[in-house]
Amino acid sequence: MRVMVTGGAGYIGSVLLPHLIKAGYRVRLVDKFFFGQAHLRALLAKVEVVRADICTLKQSAFDNVDAVIHLAALSNDPMANFSPELNYYINTEATARMGRLAKRAGVSRFIFASSCSIYQQKANDHHLYKESDPVGPKEYYSHSKYLAEQLLLPLAEDKFVVTVLRKGTVGGYSPRLRLDLVVNTMVKTALSLGKLVVNDGKQHRPLVDIQDVAKAYLVLLKAPKEKINRQIFNLAYKNYSILPLAREVRRVLQRELKKDFDLEIRNRVKDRTYRVSMRKLTQAVSWKPRGTMKKSVQGLLRQLRGKKIDFAHPFYYNIERMKQLFPKLT
Repeated sequence: MRVMVTGGAGYIGSVLLPHLIKAGYRVRLVDKFFFGQAHLRALLAKVEVVRADICTLKQSAFDNVDAVIHLAALSNDPMANFSPELNYYINTEATARMGRLAKRAGVSRFIFASSCSIYQQKANDHHLYKESDPVGPKEYYSHSKYLAEQLLLPLAEDKFVVTVLRKGTVGGYSPRLRLDLVVNTMVKTALSLGKLVVNDGKQHRPLVDIQDVAKAYLVLLKAPKEKINRQIFNLAYKNYSILPLAREVRRVLQRELKKDFDLEIRNRVKDRTYRVSMRKLTQAVSWKPRGTMKKSVQGLLRQLRGKKIDFAHPFYYNIERMKQLFPKLT
């Protein structure tokens, strides 16, 4: 089976590619390489590389492709807020276009990387959102993902399986490391400032380790189509309240590094909160994430400890790289 991975040089794609190669898939990597290729140097000879923009990708790019894992996107609120127009163009319009091209080319499976940020609730609302619950995303990023879902799912047919994976906040190490994600940010702040910083801490987040995200895509590639076609699945290991999460991360850091870290709690800032049910995915494919946040932190420490890293470098922050690439939009 040949699998096209869009955005395969990104944070999740850089972890997913080795899993696909090890599992015996032929991989067609489609990416504009905004963050370069150096972090994938060892893998590039093992995949077919298409340097292209998903907004203008040609029909021929889908030749002989059996499945598409569509990761390419502007991937968080700061990036979407930086240019709402570009956000909708890439996350919604280009995604729908990708779905139509894939279907026309005879691709059999299309797996779309969506987000649990589609859900939004008040801090004192402890409802566990299921995939069938009504949603009303208010932020540019989450709204663009929701619209893309609505445009993709009607394309599904028996010969064109469409699956939406709404991921929780991802954490853990990737060769294209991001330090703008909650667990990764906590570890970065501890290593660079000697303390953890939490804004309020009452917010809820569904979290998942990046290795489990990669495994979930492999599970969906192999799952019986009747189990996953026209379906939306939440993906998370566990729902966390941010302050208890910070305390857990601090405990792991202190054990691993034999060092004390203060925990600074700052005044409340505007931030979304949401909790999700993970039951549907487990029932459909008999698999569930097992990567704890402890494993995420330990994985980060294995890669970062003892290395001289410029934690302020734009490579680690999507929005800072966007500002470099599109200075006229600032």
